Amino acid sequence: MNLPTLILTILIGAAALFVIGRGLYSRRHGKGGCSHGCAGCPYSRLCQKEKKEP
Repeated sequence: MNLPTLILTILIGAAALFVIGRGLYSRRHGKGGCSHGCAGCPYSRLCQKEKKEP
């Protein structure tokens, strides 16, 4: 493996870790990932924190 290939691999890996880390941070802090609203989203039940009434 030559030096330019190694540097490019490290940069791509760092970018991937940044994107994954930012997504996890946003999810843990209750921010949505798609920002399009949940009215017509089939996955809205997975990201909405609804309070269930007894």
